[in-house]
Parts: sequence; structure tokens; C-alpha cells
Amino acid sequence: MELREVLDIIKAQQEKAGRSQAWGVGDQLADILREAPAAAVEIVGTDLTKSGMGIADCEKKIHARAKQNGGYCSGKEADRIIREFYGIAGFSTETAQAVENAAANLKEKHPSRRTINLADFM
Repeated sequence: MELREVLDIIKAQQEKAGRSQAWGVGDQLADILREAPAAAVEIVGTDLTKSGMGIADCEKKIHARAKQNGGYCSGKEADRIIREFYGIAGFSTETAQAVENAAANLKEKHPSRRTINLADFM
């Protein structure tokens, strides 16, 4: 399957979903695929035609993550979820994981701290 064919499938699903969050997932997936190797295009093209693997289904995963996080899901986190959902490996996924690990380590070091100490910045 060619990149153009996969982008057409994404566009058709976006039109079906209307101007919803799924539209944005389609745009982000298209951007990822433009940078991904040809193998990822083939895998995603096949996945998009399967039941339960459309961009609206991926958006539900992102929405569920946001709901767990007080209604917020960062762009990097959404990128990671999209890549995991469609099985796309990539640098952004590794970067997002490194950021999450750093945040978890910081939380472990200062679990009860609720104020900012300016000495931490010096």
C-alpha cells in the first residue's frame, strides 16, 4: 500500500467523523506516517480498514487517557498513544517515555512537596 492510499483512507475517516477530536487524530497520524518508514505505512493502512482500528477508535484511547489525567493529554502523550495503537515505533515514543520516567522519578523524590522552593532553581 502506498502512502497516498493510506492518507486517502485517513481523509475518508476524517470526513465521516466530522470536525471532532478524531479529525485531529487523523492529522497527527498523517504527519507521523509522512516521517515513518514504508513498513509502518503498510501496517497502518491495513489496520485502518479493520473494525475497531479507525481514527475514532484511537481518539477514544486518547480521551480515556485524558480522563485519567484530569481531562488533559499532552501532544507528546497523544503521539505516544497513536504510535502504540497502530504499532508504529519511533523516536517520539521513546522521548515521551523518557519524559514520563523523569516525572515519575521527581515525584518519588518529593512526594509530599506542594510548594515551589526557589532554591531548587539555583
